[in-house]
Amino acid sequence: MKASFLTKWKILIIALSLTALLGGWAYRSFFSTREINHVILISMDTTRWDALSCYKGPVKKTPVIDKIAEEGILFENTISPLPYTLPAHSSMLTGKIPPDHKVLDNTYYTLDAEQVTLAERLKAHGFTTAAFVSSFILDSQFGLDQGFDHYDDDLGEKKTAGQAGINERRGDETTAKAISWLGEHTGEKTFLFVHYYDPHYEYAPPEPFASKYKQLLPRLRKELQAYAGE
Repeated sequence: MKASFLTKWKILIIALSLTALLGGWAYRSFFSTREINHVILISMDTTRWDALSCYKGPVKKTPVIDKIAEEGILFENTISPLPYTLPAHSSMLTGKIPPDHKVLDNTYYTLDAEQVTLAERLKAHGFTTAAFVSSFILDSQFGLDQGFDHYDDDLGEKKTAGQAGINERRGDETTAKAISWLGEHTGEKTFLFVHYYDPHYEYAPPEPFASKYKQLLPRLRKELQAYAGE
């Protein structure tokens, strides 16, 4: 009985080892034959998973995101290390958890220059890099501009850490600037980071979305209808 049990474990370990070897071979084969020239990172601040129909949301309302999910890899169990914009994006761009990059809140913290960002790594590999952010919380004064050739955080009147209120701009404005930048850098290897703040409170969706989601989700309270519209 004991021998049979050990034999099963040996077979299991061999199978896992072969799987790991084959997985590594497939990964190397895929990326060694495909040169990646364009990387786009899109962040949507404070977006609930169930607001996206690719995550089984109640209404088919995010067709472009759904298409990306269908053609790529959809992660179903991804959790932010902190529920705050600046620390979460510091983790996103460095690959570190907050105790390591030392950005623990949205105010009075700055990502230290010794931290290495994704933009810096890609820039070192010949990528032209740009970021377009939609909230003061990701203003360049907080250090996330490291490695970016162009960091667009122009939201109008500048604020400083600790001031009341948050500057933000609409997603369509951010998108227009990002697309314009891409048009100016055709033929180059590019890394583009685009950040949206629309789903964040306070909810004030533009038309036609303000009316559309009242009709699509009539049973939800007004605040949730407005959130879905944003």
